[in-house]
Amino acid sequence: MSAYPSPVRLAQRVDPQAVYLAGPMRGIPEHNMPAFRRAAGWLRALGFYVVSPVEIAEELVGGDQDQYPAELWVRMDIAAMLTLGVGTIALLPGWERSVGARCEVAVALTLGFRFLDAETGDPMDPPTRVIINGGYANPPGAVDTLEAALEDVRSWQRETFPLASPKSVAAHLLKEAHELAKAPEDHLEAADVLMLLAGLRSNGELLAAVRTKLAECQARTWGAPDAEGVVEHVRETGGAAA
Repeated sequence: MSAYPSPVRLAQRVDPQAVYLAGPMRGIPEHNMPAFRRAAGWLRALGFYVVSPVEIAEELVGGDQDQYPAELWVRMDIAAMLTLGVGTIALLPGWERSVGARCEVAVALTLGFRFLDAETGDPMDPPTRVIINGGYANPPGAVDTLEAALEDVRSWQRETFPLASPKSVAAHLLKEAHELAKAPEDHLEAADVLMLLAGLRSNGELLAAVRTKLAECQARTWGAPDAEGVVEHVRETGGAAA
């Protein structure tokens, strides 16, 4: 008989009410244990079965996580996620700054877990992607993404320009495009254009539109560069597109 648990039995045991608690520890006083304990107590009061990495550490070594390398704790915590029937993950604030928590979130995304706010127990949208960034050889810290930056841009735009409309944003975009044309290697001018585009559409809408447009472009035939180096697709009649 195999010493390993049956994958079939593990899959059949998944319970959405079994919650794994994930969040930052490294570099935070007391390894952020007070926040983990508060969240675990609150989630249990809501009726969840909670699997907490803090309690795993306390059971194994009395809570002294420094006795073992961080990579070992991640292995044990993920093993608990996979063997204790967990079907939901609850995230503490700052989880993005933790290499271990990002790894746990990546597992949860892959397996289709539900996501909860660990402080309220409310459902939350899963992150669209997780960057591991090289593991524990790198220091903890937030990994910035273009997607996150564009969401910050939209929040600022809504607060600062409450009367903006798609028409006014497009008019401003035209002006900034002219500025970029004058200085095509200027990163800040390019950022102006991108920020205005972000104000017109959400990340999801832009992603869908880019994929659709890319498929169209890939199916087209492209002509020779003009005097300014511009290449346009060839119309079916044989002329260049406007």
